[in-house]
Amino acid sequence: MNIFFDNCTSPTLAATLNGFVQYLAHGAFHIKDMPCGRHALDLEWIQMLAERDDGPWIIITGDGRILKNKPERTALRVRPETSGRIAEFSEHEAD
Repeated sequence: MNIFFDNCTSPTLAATLNGFVQYLAHGAFHIKDMPCGRHALDLEWIQMLAERDDGPWIIITGDGRILKNKPERTALRVRPETSGRIAEFSEHEAD
């Protein structure tokens, strides 16, 4: 399992959490350290995570708009082609 922090979060959070989970063969990564880079659009990093074979991924974001924009919301849903490696976790479904 891996944990992804997007650009709305501090890289320090990812680095600190990584220190706690790496001994369990898990990892925490900030977008700035990922191949897509810090300036990737939401749809770009969502697609990148879906295509990787080292999931599942837990996504941590401070961007409340990600669940309000239909393209991002659709991309975050579990799809058969991603084999459940990426999923949306929300307390409330966005309208």
